[in-house]
Amino acid sequence: MKLQAALKYLLSYRKRDWELADYPIRYRFQGRPAGTAPAAAAWLAQISGWEQLPGLGQTKAAAYADLEERFQRIKHTGKPLPRPGTRVPIQIAPHDKVDRYAVIAHDFFAEILAMDYTQVLITDGSSLHDFLLDDVAAIYAKIHAVYGVDVSDISNGNLAAIFARLHQAGAGA
Repeated sequence: MKLQAALKYLLSYRKRDWELADYPIRYRFQGRPAGTAPAAAAWLAQISGWEQLPGLGQTKAAAYADLEERFQRIKHTGKPLPRPGTRVPIQIAPHDKVDRYAVIAHDFFAEILAMDYTQVLITDGSSLHDFLLDDVAAIYAKIHAVYGVDVSDISNGNLAAIFARLHQAGAGA
């Protein structure tokens, strides 16, 4: 893989407008561990050195197509792309909003998700969907039952928004 990355790096000096094919791609078969939903992605496609941009799919080709779609979205933002063959440092997203509601977050993770808040990494962009919940509607119902607050209109499941709503209602404080 290092040789492929080095070759892609050298070839990247031949042009300025890079496409996904200009990057070193690696694939990993993830299989389907016992107990996972059938919709779980069997294949992962990643740009070597830019692992935070994954492509997922049931087949290798589907994972590549997903990666291509994500790559094109980033490319069309107009921001400079990293040079093929280089390593892109991982940047942690902001977590100021979530940190503001740390007391609620601790209680929420214990009561609603049966998880230890100190053992997870969540950011201001994290949502209920990040926890691969089968039935988000049931989680909304549980939140209502535990806290007496309806958050079902937060359809994207954003945790910072849910914590803010719980805080406004005086729940979990």
